[in-house]
Amino acid sequence: MTSKQVLFFATKSDIENIIMDIEASYPIKYYEMGLFDTRSDKYFDSVAEIPDFGTPRSGDWNRDLRLMAMPKNLSMIIRDIDQKKGGVKYAVDPVLNHISICFQFGGIYKEGVIIAGSCFTTNPNEFSLEVFKDFSSKIRKSFKKIDKFYVGPDAEEKLRDGWRLVQNEGFAKGYDLISKS
Repeated sequence: MTSKQVLFFATKSDIENIIMDIEASYPIKYYEMGLFDTRSDKYFDSVAEIPDFGTPRSGDWNRDLRLMAMPKNLSMIIRDIDQKKGGVKYAVDPVLNHISICFQFGGIYKEGVIIAGSCFTTNPNEFSLEVFKDFSSKIRKSFKKIDKFYVGPDAEEKLRDGWRLVQNEGFAKGYDLISKS
């Protein structure tokens, strides 16, 4: 399985127009990814419908909202995951939903802290590769590359002003993204 990924730091103002352009070009819907106690196929037609879009839920990007985007004409497949302690959890992920692409937008967690975002696909197919190419091209054109991350203009300004750009705010400052200029 060939995966593709682009990592970035962005504020809502950095990323909003890029993702709106993607939504205008591709008829997609978003599902919250994760392991859930109940089965639900609730989706968002746009990031504009997502409560607190651009504001991470946590200071750790591993606990932040992850979204799986799929073509609107496809149904999402939920996997049942039997639990060792008994019961079942329900997985929403790209394992069985091959025609999908995943986003985590990150953003301003709190004053002085921006959490990283990512776009990735693990299932190479026409849809995911085309959306990934379009999204990553827009990121590369309007963001500055610092180490392995692309940094949006507003996020870069905040970095210069002393804000922390991190994957996890609990990590020592030595793990923060450092401006090269």
